[in-house]
Amino acid sequence: MTRVIIEKHQYLSLVGTAHPTSLAALPFRFDYSRMCARTYPMSGLSLAKEEPQMLSGEHGILLPPKIYLDTNHLINITKARRCASTGAYSTLDGYLRSGCVGIIFSPAAALDWVDGKATVETAKMLAEVVDSARLQYEIEMDWLVFLHEIQAELRRIEPSIRLPDFDVLFVRDITKTARRALPVLRNNVPGLFEPEELVHPDDELPNEIEFATAAEHVERAYICKTERPAVYQERVDGHKAAYHHDIDALAGRHKKDFASAENLGWMKRFVRADRVVAALNPGFPVDELLARVDVTRCPAVNLFLEAHLQRVRAGHAVQDNDVDDWMIVHIVPYADVVLTERRLAHFIRQADPTLGERVTHDPERAIELLQSILGT
Repeated sequence: MTRVIIEKHQYLSLVGTAHPTSLAALPFRFDYSRMCARTYPMSGLSLAKEEPQMLSGEHGILLPPKIYLDTNHLINITKARRCASTGAYSTLDGYLRSGCVGIIFSPAAALDWVDGKATVETAKMLAEVVDSARLQYEIEMDWLVFLHEIQAELRRIEPSIRLPDFDVLFVRDITKTARRALPVLRNNVPGLFEPEELVHPDDELPNEIEFATAAEHVERAYICKTERPAVYQERVDGHKAAYHHDIDALAGRHKKDFASAENLGWMKRFVRADRVVAALNPGFPVDELLARVDVTRCPAVNLFLEAHLQRVRAGHAVQDNDVDDWMIVHIVPYADVVLTERRLAHFIRQADPTLGERVTHDPERAIELLQSILGT
């Protein structure tokens, strides 16, 4: 057990810096929130609690629908618990506790839960909503999901290409380990990370990492906030800088759009797809291959780029918590329902009306969407 515990804390505290999302030429820095996830892959479906209720559909047995809840909606569930409410949030809580709906957890959310005047205790109340759900999923950080989709498209374009294998959506099982993307990439892609980006660059990590509770993620996020405040703030400052840079970039253009070369640059700076391809495929024409990637075949990539474009065109003032709101866009294609804030839902619907149908700010509408899937 000693070795497992050491590995667990190494993984949870491995790195931390900012989260730039600009398509422009901002320097890439690394985000703590990307390095703090551990789960069990869906390929070996097994649950920490009792097996969830299965649903019968026209194509056979289906798993329950998946919902993602942003911070404010989790807060409202905790309020409903305290006052024994019978409203919409109590209904959603009942769905999660019963297992007829699964909750998607993103480790990056813990950074938002501890933001501002939040304490470990208040943040753990939000974590308890996740940890008490009978069926829990966990999704990798945004750039890893983007990389996963781009790799799938590269394999379609060039079947002989060598790329690392990893999954991005898991069923969380506290009794299991998971083959996670970050150690797989670190162990198999030389040069992907700069030495200064890693807190412990010489430490070895196993590819298989233990599952962590949402409460554990809260503890690590709070440590990052209190002991490394500059790192914590940099993710906010980097997001703002990226957003304003892109507004300025479109300001002088007749066609308010990003060029394909800018999308290519984003794949290289933020996703680092070029480093992965070059490290494992010497001699391959990296830029040529990436330029052939059809982002419409990459649902999370395409949604993020289109929603970001809509946001930049709108030119709204950026808020500190926008960095956390926008770190959930990649989840939308992998969820059945997403309950988030009004403005983000608007940009997502603008970007992709079909995917936008599953995104709402209204808990009553979320219940309607779930009931339509459940057949109730």
